[in-house]
Amino acid sequence: MAALKNKRHEKFCHEYIKDMNATQAAIRTGYSEKTAKMQGSRLMTNDDIKSRVAELREAYLDENIMTAKQVEYELTRIALGLSNEKQVVIEGTGEGCSEARIIDKPPDERSRLKALELMAKRHRILSGDTTIDVQPVIIVGGDDIAD
Repeated sequence: MAALKNKRHEKFCHEYIKDMNATQAAIRTGYSEKTAKMQGSRLMTNDDIKSRVAELREAYLDENIMTAKQVEYELTRIALGLSNEKQVVIEGTGEGCSEARIIDKPPDERSRLKALELMAKRHRILSGDTTIDVQPVIIVGGDDIAD
């Protein structure tokens, strides 16, 4: 679906997907605070607006939600110690003074083990759901067997 012809309605749709709040979207679109709740509610009953919001929300999710491959990639980087996180450290500068500084720190062992655990679960390496399929042996004609 293309952009709505009514520019105010189109803007409302874009504002609505920011926080899924029709009243706030109406205010940001230019409706007065007095009537924003009513206007937001009214606009959300419009089929064209509902369709446009659904389309914009889907596009937003496609752009901003990690795919399964991206999750695996990030977990792999953590597990292998290839990623870094920012950490603030306080260092003494002499004469009782100190200074804050930001450093890049590789993941600690706990983080790496958690990433490994999640990857193992994903690939069913460490699943606790091991099943053993046992079937009884049935001997037919057992009376003919000598003791």
